Amino acid sequence: MKHHRELISVEGVTSALGVKGCALFLFDRKSELLSLAGSYGLSKEYLDKGPVSALRSIAAALQDGQPVAIFDVSDDPRIQYPEAALKEGIASILSVPIIIGEKLFGCMRVYTTEPWEFT
Repeated sequence: MKHHRELISVEGVTSALGVKGCALFLFDRKSELLSLAGSYGLSKEYLDKGPVSALRSIAAALQDGQPVAIFDVSDDPRIQYPEAALKEGIASILSVPIIIGEKLFGCMRVYTTEPWEFT
C-alpha cells in the first residue's frame, strides 16, 4: 500500500511523541487560509470544523516564524475553534511553522489529550 509522504510524517510525529494527533497545513497567501495537507489521529468532524484562518488560528507561529505552544485550548484567545478542540478531546496544541529558505509554506500542529508544557 502506497502512502503519501506527508501522511507518513504526521503519523510518525504522532507515534514518536505519543500524542493524540498531528496535522500538516499549507499556507495559501491569496486566501490567508491554511489548507490541510495531511493528518493522523484526528476525527473527520474535527478536521471539517471550518476554514482555518492564518490570521486567527495561532497566528504568531506564522507571523513570527516561531513555534507556539498552547497549554490550555479552553482558555486561550489564539485558538480559533476552542469548542471543537474540547469536543475532540484536545488539551494542548503545538504549532510549528514550516519555512524553506525565507518562504513560509505552512505549519505542523501537534495535538495532545493531556495538558502539555512543550519545551
